[in-house]
Amino acid sequence: MKPTEEIAVRLVGGAQSAYVQELSYFFLNLLDEVVRTNGAVIRGREIADFERLSRLSREEALAIYYKYRPAIDKQTREVLKEALKKTDDVLVGQFVRAMGSRRHMTNLATIIAAQTAQGMNEVLERQNIALAKDQAALWYDVTAEAIARHQAGEPTRAVMERGVTRLANSGLETIDYISGTKTTIDAALRRHIVSQANQARNRLLMQRMDEWEWDLVFVDAHFGARPSHAEWQGKVYSRSGRSTEYPSLVDATGYGTVTGLCGANCYHYMTPYVPGYSQLPDMDYSEQERITGMTSDEYYAATQKQRRYERLIRAQKREISYLQEVRADAVKQRIRLGELQDKLRQFTHDNHLRRDYERERAWAVSKQPRALKTRPILARQSKNISFKGSFEDTKELMKAYRGKDVDVPGIFKE
Repeated sequence: MKPTEEIAVRLVGGAQSAYVQELSYFFLNLLDEVVRTNGAVIRGREIADFERLSRLSREEALAIYYKYRPAIDKQTREVLKEALKKTDDVLVGQFVRAMGSRRHMTNLATIIAAQTAQGMNEVLERQNIALAKDQAALWYDVTAEAIARHQAGEPTRAVMERGVTRLANSGLETIDYISGTKTTIDAALRRHIVSQANQARNRLLMQRMDEWEWDLVFVDAHFGARPSHAEWQGKVYSRSGRSTEYPSLVDATGYGTVTGLCGANCYHYMTPYVPGYSQLPDMDYSEQERITGMTSDEYYAATQKQRRYERLIRAQKREISYLQEVRADAVKQRIRLGELQDKLRQFTHDNHLRRDYERERAWAVSKQPRALKTRPILARQSKNISFKGSFEDTKELMKAYRGKDVDVPGIFKE
């Protein structure tokens, strides 16, 4: 795992995840209380004025964020400081071995980490406050619909499932500040953190190269890179653009732009290039092509399809967790989760891809849900079964298939 990816995993899965978990469960419990009391009472208040209740929910949602804000800020500072300090030690070591020792700023990495953390926390705060307000508005809408359906005679379980699904699928979305498209907030935060961390690393690199008065850098390379980035990876560039031997870094790679080197969601990084000392990346991908049966561009397309499977799995797990939180039936969703996991397992096997289980983890839930694994015949029939009650294990699932002309005990014995 690259340093920027590790930073993203630690920050998205730490205090930030705990905050969104409490925020989401807060609204789930409100929904649960409203529906199960038939819309009569919530926290001892008469539901006569939804606007007033919506305002109160926004205030409580923001209070949850400000409770977690110190932990999020502290974790961001500590993770960035640790990561940039390690990077700086490597950079300084490379220059010392290649060009000899000289005086340099010993706290440069700490300064840049602090500045980056401050900027990152400002963005996180804006997104988190917007999330709290959006969740409150969504809760108001979902609750109003739930009460109307419940009072019209729709069963409690169906009302809860509909409401929880809306909260799970719509309540954890944000507007991607780059493309303007809707993106789950965990993916958007991960992308933002990777971009910010990469930019901080390269700012550190540039300042160190200025200290050593060095102009040349090379970009790392990997099989399956984004096609537009594969054109310039693995090569040497001149920062100043004045080299007669190597092309300009900015002109060739788009360094400094959103879509270029070290831009949005770019995982490439630069290293000082010292002729006779530095070793350039191996750009011969014939062995990878032989193993995968794909070109680099085809492999990239396959990884993007894998990312889509992972997003579906995360969303399904989140929905299951929320349904279980309010004691609603989640059997169909758990069967669907098993189907998605089987499809991803087969897809990664067929395309020689590595499963990234961290990307399959549901974000901001108290416990990772487990799938109900069935054979294809059971999965197909499950769509037509009317489940009643709560199913927590395979014994309960087996009961649902009695009389369906399926040898369920024999299947599970296998």
